[in-house]
Amino acid sequence: MPVVSSLFVYPIKSCKGVACTSLPFDRRGPRLDRRWMLVDLDGKFLTQRQNPRLGRIQPHLSPEDFAREEAQLKVSASGMEDFCPPLEPHSRTEVEVWGFRGPAWDLGDECATWFSDAIGQSCRLVRFADDVQRKTSQRHTRRASEVAFSDGYPVLLLSVESLRELNRRLDEPVPMNRFRPNLVVRDAQPFAEDTWGEVRAPDLTLSVVKPCERCVITTIDQNTLTSDKEPLKTLAGFRRKDGAVVFGQNCVHHGTGTIRVGDALSVFSKPAAEASEQ
Repeated sequence: MPVVSSLFVYPIKSCKGVACTSLPFDRRGPRLDRRWMLVDLDGKFLTQRQNPRLGRIQPHLSPEDFAREEAQLKVSASGMEDFCPPLEPHSRTEVEVWGFRGPAWDLGDECATWFSDAIGQSCRLVRFADDVQRKTSQRHTRRASEVAFSDGYPVLLLSVESLRELNRRLDEPVPMNRFRPNLVVRDAQPFAEDTWGEVRAPDLTLSVVKPCERCVITTIDQNTLTSDKEPLKTLAGFRRKDGAVVFGQNCVHHGTGTIRVGDALSVFSKPAAEASEQ
């Protein structure tokens, strides 16, 4: 039976992640995941695709922050003073993330200065607005779910064994942080998650929607921020679907609840016809 091995949130889109032992879910997915985002001066979202230096920013959260109505985020970056973005927003602004355009909270000039210095590019930090609704696509599932600033779906699932199989094919192994999962499981066959239709933890159920299409961010070493062709080159040789390189599974959640490290998971396979398309 698969077991939860580790849990992660990424409070600021495309910056470093935060490991958790217990992860509550609200209506938009893992609490505090991608609730903040850096945007350029036109309001368009920034990621490591355009600027790898986002990867030098480490958000910090305490376990208590997941239970508070307003989490006090702290950020650090090598060579810079630690900084706490304000809890109170400065103004409303229009932002764009993939096909979505809508209002978000701008966190002010002092905040913009710190992050601009950290990534070497003029930018502003925004926070997802509670009164905004952003829905996931129903192209691959009839179950629509809310999401904050994630690319498309609220949860990314990956197994330890799938990464181990990839690393077996690489000259130099890569760590799990190249792939930015929320939910890492163990005690499964490599790529078993491709066949799963539903995953049930004791307190929460997830529907497995579609494989995650991987991009150049997977080639960026999250310690040095340098990049090469791997692991994308090797993945392209054996993990292609409809012209895209895939690794891990996007999921949507049913309601609210909490997933904990060590939780045993009940998994239910996709219908045969659907599984054959994965």
